[in-house]
Amino acid sequence: MVALPINIFNVFLLCLIVLEIVFGGLLLLKKQNFKPENVFLGVVLLIFSFIHFKVLLIDLGLIDYLHWLFSLSFSLTIGSCLYFYMLHITVKEVRFSKVKLLHFLPGLLEFLFFLIYSNKNGEVNFYNYRISSPIAILQILFNSSLIIYCFYVFKRVSKYYKDIDSSDENDETFTNLRWLKGLVGALSIIASIWLLYFIASYFFGNYYIHILDFYLFYIVNAILVICIGVQALWKERYILIEKNVRKREVPSEEIIKICAWLEAQMVEKSFYLNPLLNLNILSKALDINTNMISHVINEGLNKNFKDFVNEYRIREVVKKLSEDKGSNLTLLGIAFECGFNSKSTFNRVFKKSTGKTPLEFKMNVEKLKIEG
Repeated sequence: MVALPINIFNVFLLCLIVLEIVFGGLLLLKKQNFKPENVFLGVVLLIFSFIHFKVLLIDLGLIDYLHWLFSLSFSLTIGSCLYFYMLHITVKEVRFSKVKLLHFLPGLLEFLFFLIYSNKNGEVNFYNYRISSPIAILQILFNSSLIIYCFYVFKRVSKYYKDIDSSDENDETFTNLRWLKGLVGALSIIASIWLLYFIASYFFGNYYIHILDFYLFYIVNAILVICIGVQALWKERYILIEKNVRKREVPSEEIIKICAWLEAQMVEKSFYLNPLLNLNILSKALDINTNMISHVINEGLNKNFKDFVNEYRIREVVKKLSEDKGSNLTLLGIAFECGFNSKSTFNRVFKKSTGKTPLEFKMNVEKLKIEG
């Protein structure tokens, strides 16, 4: 009978592996309201669970019984799956093409290489190797790939923030994406530290690396990917503005009355001029629950909070330009005076609302005044 070296670390890692398999399986097998993004995230969780399971086997001294598992390697697929996961939750419609499928080519080559490499060389030492060996090179490629793809995801989320620029801090879209941005950022930091540690081991470890030297990194990785999986399951779907326009019912008379009152308050008290205006500030000023305001705007006006507020700001900008009240200010100065706090947001919202850029609109107004 084999005496297993059980300790708190491998027990903890085993628990994390189980959670990875459970959440990964739930994401993959969820038939109701099928979402492609869940498939890619589920694959990420299962591949990580496979990697961590192999580490656990080494720690428990069971490597000799299941050595064939180490000839199966899929780690370079993780970055690709993260890439497609992010595409599906930030792009209205994702179309697969041959170019996009090339993202999976490194993973396929990795699988074929180690399958052939293991058969050719017999029992390869996958856990205590020279840093110049194919196993070490794979580790470097895996973490480099993870850093690159995590950087892409981080950048994509940042761009999405900038594009929609919600002034509603309670917006579920932003809450979800903040979670994703933070977790992916942490994952890339761990991978970066791993690479630095790996390089240090090259110079101070007699050119040999043991996989258990990175035990802590595997545990932290497991925790992070589980958190991403939990977030995806907990929030039924990332609610993105570009996606899924729902059918709305005809608002009740009570909702219509509250909408009319809310619009009158916005005009009378000019709340929209506050560049920091959000649901919390408006609810306190009007002494109404934030959920009620959000519900009234969504159901009664078929808008979200930021569009509702920006509509008043655009009206104010148009009024100033048309009445020549902002002649001593630049376009950006007028925008800031009317409640905007971002040039890119102002330009985008103005073009969407009027069909013209702010400069085009101003020039058109001046032309009409000259002709008149």
